[in-house]
Amino acid sequence: MILKALEVGPFASICYIVGSEKTREGMIIDPGADAPDILAAVKEAGLKIIIIVLTHAHIDHITALKPVKEKLAVPLGMHEKEFKSMGAMKKMGDSMMGMMGIKFEMPSNPERFLQDGDVIEIGDLKFTILHTPGHSPGGIRLLGNGLVF
Repeated sequence: MILKALEVGPFASICYIVGSEKTREGMIIDPGADAPDILAAVKEAGLKIIIIVLTHAHIDHITALKPVKEKLAVPLGMHEKEFKSMGAMKKMGDSMMGMMGIKFEMPSNPERFLQDGDVIEIGDLKFTILHTPGHSPGGIRLLGNGLVF
């Protein structure tokens, strides 16, 4: 498995790039900021990204989502309850990011709603979705291959 953890943005959030060594397919988890750095890491790893996944939609996990998604032209996966809460996240994000002088744009609607028990396959890797509300209404974790994201 290919695994890169990038510390991104003013909140020092972690964006993960996960890929199959066998097929060179990959996914991005929580593109929080610094789209050029995320895209450079994907290129360096030699991966073809097939999905972007949000564990939750707080501002420190989604600021680079729109530019990364547009550049890679891949689907976005997230929990439906999290998507429904994004209006409030946008309002809070505009306020917080505006104070820091950072432009923030909401991404398009997700192409895939992830539910508890769903499986994401990245080449020969499999990750089971665990719905873990609490920190946010539609928070999820990805369990597989000896890791939890």
